[in-house]
Amino acid sequence: KPNDSSCQQWIIKEAGDGRYFNIISKSSGLYLDAKGNSSDNGTNIQAYIGNGSKGQKWRFIYSGVSTDKSINEGNYYIFSDSQSGYSLDVLTISDYEKIILKNSSYDELKSYSLSYIGNGYYTVLLNGTEQYLDVKDFNAYKNAEVQLLPRTKLNAQRWIIKPTNDGKYNLVSKEGGLFLDSTSNNEVKMNIGNNGITQKWRLEKVDESAQSTTSSYETEPITETIQQITGDVTRDGGLDVRDSTAIKRSIAKIITLSDEQMVIADVNKDGGVDVRDATLIQRAIARITEL
Repeated sequence: KPNDSSCQQWIIKEAGDGRYFNIISKSSGLYLDAKGNSSDNGTNIQAYIGNGSKGQKWRFIYSGVSTDKSINEGNYYIFSDSQSGYSLDVLTISDYEKIILKNSSYDELKSYSLSYIGNGYYTVLLNGTEQYLDVKDFNAYKNAEVQLLPRTKLNAQRWIIKPTNDGKYNLVSKEGGLFLDSTSNNEVKMNIGNNGITQKWRLEKVDESAQSTTSSYETEPITETIQQITGDVTRDGGLDVRDSTAIKRSIAKIITLSDEQMVIADVNKDGGVDVRDATLIQRAIARITEL
């Protein structure tokens, strides 16, 4: 039974490899040890002098508070609590693209679809793509990178969204039980849970009512006296960053382009509008390519 003695009190110390811990008795300073470094059923557990062996390394897996939903499904912006205005983002949308923190205007914000898959876990999909938040290389070690990857149905894409006591959330990977964390140079990595502000995230629901049935960039219909310019989604007679932004907002389902705008936005003429069209416009603005 619990008795508050030092024999029942333990020091939890990182084992130095970013994944495992030593469990050390307060009363004796001895380490919790699997006898003979064995992992067989029935192996005796003992207190032993610290020796750096794998029999003294233990791994903690965060199991979540319950198996119920912790947040309603839907589309959210995911903001860092430690850096005001910074949110989860990527430089380009492609397989294995690294997740970073970026300070963006609302026009350029990436939104994510949270879908509950049972047993307390969610998937986190970047809207307008088929790319999911994923722990790189199924890495359950401290400082593992986070990336975008198509759906795998593996633990690296399963997340516990754990409410904190101040209205924020922790994102905890089923792959190793590590917490989504941010660094001072705007990197996003996995880390051991520490209740720190860099592991807290503000989930802001996308205002679906603000999504109009026509583009917020819509102007007067194109007439025969105005030349139609490929990629000029805003139809202002020129090509600039607002055109690529309109495509991105359409992909994220923040706005809806008209049929005519969709034709103009299909820069590569593949019959659809996606991030490749926005990228081509950006390259044209930078004079890297011509449309």
